[in-house]
Parts: sequence; C-alpha cells; structure tokens
Amino acid sequence: MGAAHFFAITINDHVMTKKMNCLAMLFALTYISAKAQDPDPRGAFAIETRLTTYLQNGFDAAVFYYPSQSKFSFGAIYAAHEIKGNTRSLIFESNNHDALSIRLTWLAAILTRYHFSASRKGFLGEVGVGAEEFRIRIGEKVHGQTNGFISPAIGFVWFPWKAAGFYVLPKITANIIVGRGSEEKLKETTFRLKPVFPAPSLAVGWKF
Repeated sequence: MGAAHFFAITINDHVMTKKMNCLAMLFALTYISAKAQDPDPRGAFAIETRLTTYLQNGFDAAVFYYPSQSKFSFGAIYAAHEIKGNTRSLIFESNNHDALSIRLTWLAAILTRYHFSASRKGFLGEVGVGAEEFRIRIGEKVHGQTNGFISPAIGFVWFPWKAAGFYVLPKITANIIVGRGSEEKLKETTFRLKPVFPAPSLAVGWKF
C-alpha cells in the first residue's frame, strides 16, 4: 500500500468520524429539545376533590394520570352527597319537591380530559362515563334508583402559584342520564330523574 493511498484512507476515516459525531450531536440536541418542550417527560399524576360536594354533606375523591407528551389525561372518581334545596328541582321532576329527601348514595365514573394547552393549564374539555345510585325518602317510604350517565364538561385549570402543584378547577358539566326509568310514586308524591341536567362544580387538586 502506497503512502498516498494510506493517507487518503486516513482522511476519509477522519471525515466519516466527524460526520458520525455531527449526526450524534444533532440527534442528542433534538432529543433534549423534545424533552424540554414536554411538560411532563415521565408522565404525572394528580389527586383532586370537588369542594362543592362537601357543601352538600358528602365526599369526593378523584385521581388522574397525565401521559408524557400528550394533551390528554385520564382519571377515575368516586363520590356521594345530599341533594337539597333548589338542587332537587334541577335534577328531579316531581309534583312536590319539598317532600323529597334525596341522597346520591354513590357515584363512580371514569374521565377523559383534553387540555387545549400543551402545558395542561387553562381550558380543558372532558367526557365522563359512569353509574350512580339515588335514594329517595318520603316519610318512612324509601326508593332506590340506579342509572348510568354520560357527562361532557368544560373547565379551566388555574395554578395560582404558577407552577406544577396546587391547582383550582371550576367546571360546568351536563349530565346525560342513561336508563332513568319511569316515573315513581311514594305516597302522593311523584318523581323521576330528569334526562339532562347541569352540574357546576369547583375542584382543587395537586399535580405531582
């Protein structure tokens, strides 16, 4: 092998090595940049509760998962509370709402949220699917009723400390009832769950 040929091979190897190094650096920079733009590169969780449920002598707990590099989040909720005052006429049809003593004995649902911002702050759309049971009491007479529901909603996630962690979520939901059954009667009072009714709420949560 001549010296010129050996020198040419050496130069070619050197050029190839520089190209490979440049490609590796470009790949690394692209990867780092993508990770920097991802608000939750490893995914995240949140716990959440609706304050409005506690105002109705109830409890409410939800947990959410935020996949990495996605505007979606997924959760599950369990709740129970009283239904009093004007809320009774909002949810039930009846000839005498004042006679009704109503409690949502349990509610369980799975939720999917779409966050319009990549940071998952600001506006979101939500769809929930689940089941619930009401207990209606008039005097000594009690009637239990179980039904399903589909609940589209829109809300706004606000981080008052401008960082991941504590957040506030006002939300308005439309509950669409599935399997609401026929009109029932206890004593002289008739009642039936409305096919659709609104449900405003205020939740607080912690994202970690």
